[in-house]
Amino acid sequence: MKRLHNLVPIVLSALLTLWCASSAAGQGQSPLDVVQNYLDLLSSGNYESAVELWLPSCRERAERFGIQYTGIPVRVDATSRWVAKAEHLTGYVTEPVKAMENVGGNAKFVRMQLSSVMQGNILQGWYYVKSDQGFYWLCYPQDAYAKDWAVQETKYFRLHVHPDVAAYVSPAACAQMDGFVEAVADTLGLLKTDLANLATKKIEFFYCDRDSTVLDITGQLTK
Repeated sequence: MKRLHNLVPIVLSALLTLWCASSAAGQGQSPLDVVQNYLDLLSSGNYESAVELWLPSCRERAERFGIQYTGIPVRVDATSRWVAKAEHLTGYVTEPVKAMENVGGNAKFVRMQLSSVMQGNILQGWYYVKSDQGFYWLCYPQDAYAKDWAVQETKYFRLHVHPDVAAYVSPAACAQMDGFVEAVADTLGLLKTDLANLATKKIEFFYCDRDSTVLDITGQLTK
């Protein structure tokens, strides 16, 4: 099982009960309140409560394969500059949100641009919030941008497909993806039980139409 982590370097999950998560979510609060509370929890070292402000489905994805990150106390937010510097955040992180807007004109999803100064360095980035049944939750960009994309499953993948590239998804292409997983698993010496676990839980794969869409959902521009 340990070698499975090499096969799936970045996967998202966390399996906590909905009741526990709901008790920490911001009912009646604004998206701004949720982000401010989250940063305050990070700065105080209350990572367990900070995690519970995330959408349950995001936590599940971050925990799905049990991957551990060195020096990252909040696994569901592993790429965050604030989480990476959590031990050095001091006191109250004041007024970090510099811009706020709906995503794609949909009021259900809001994204906020954050900027704060720590030890002379400027931390900048985006956080996303989803409104769900009267609660506000932190969520991933792909939850907002890919919410209407078609979803289909292969043996090892759950594909989220942008409409403009749906025609390129074929049984042959999917079989190649699954074959690649099995070839790498064989190279790494994974057990059959590891592959069975992967087949059950699936790797989330977002098939984007262009580089700008990749930037939207990952925060990174790739070629």
